Amino acid sequence: MDKTVVIKSNKHGLILNLDDKISFTELCQKLNNKFSESSKFFGNVKMALTIEGRTLSSEELDTVIDIISNTTEIEILTVLDNSEVNSRLYEQQLNKVFYELDTTAAEVYPFNVDNDMILEFKRSVVILGNVSKTAEIHTDGSVFVLGTLEGSIYAGELGNASAKVFANYMRPSVVCIADVPYKPAKAEKVKTGLFRRKKSDDSEYNKSVLLSLDESGILAEIVSAKEI
Repeated sequence: MDKTVVIKSNKHGLILNLDDKISFTELCQKLNNKFSESSKFFGNVKMALTIEGRTLSSEELDTVIDIISNTTEIEILTVLDNSEVNSRLYEQQLNKVFYELDTTAAEVYPFNVDNDMILEFKRSVVILGNVSKTAEIHTDGSVFVLGTLEGSIYAGELGNASAKVFANYMRPSVVCIADVPYKPAKAEKVKTGLFRRKKSDDSEYNKSVLLSLDESGILAEIVSAKEI
């Protein structure tokens, strides 16, 4: 049995165990074959990617993600790499992306926020997993959830009206920005630039949504995060 490329999954998403003895060119060929054969199995899903067994450069990582995108309908939201070097590289990329949205560099929390957990941060935070229904996050900065947000977010707690809240799947229990509560409604605006248009005027629940504060309250924009 060929074990040069092994595809597994866990609660965080997709796991690739890659042989470090073969050339990267041969590895890419095997990846392409594996994912082409299993594309119908995965369907149209959003997942995190974890790399095991081999250290990839940032360029090689991009190539692997391209192969997955080109052969399946999987959308890779983020990379959780067991390699210390790649984890550091990816954290830097995340910080760079979200720095464009928020003037304070974001912390990265690389796990799910499970039920009954209460997390407090002094600046913006990027959650690489999900926020469960009875979990809470408190910060004076912004909160960016790359998974599903079902819990409670209190952003801009010290009166920071420029704070934002983003989730790839938005169905929160509570969201407040600078003590202003979020009340889901129809999306009226679509942001361009770092985020690209997602054509839909359905309810904001179960959508990728960016929340920000303006004079009338919390503005919700249905968006889709660009590939990192």
